[in-house]
Amino acid sequence: MPVVISMYNAFTGLASRSRASVMQNAAMIIAGTVVGSAGTLLTQLMARAMNRSLGNVLFSASARPVAAPARAPGSAAA
Repeated sequence: MPVVISMYNAFTGLASRSRASVMQNAAMIIAGTVVGSAGTLLTQLMARAMNRSLGNVLFSASARPVAAPARAPGSAAA
């Protein structure tokens, strides 16, 4: 989940950079580029730290199904 949040942060920076390009605001272009780059780098580093590819982190299930608890012998079924 933190990897996905980091990826959203990267997308936010890139979106603000794109908007700044339309508005021709140099300071916002630089800030959006820095935020987008840092978020992208952090996303890649976090995926590597988990020994998983970024695609595996984003598109695979992270939780395993929980088995139902075993019933005691002789107990009534609900």
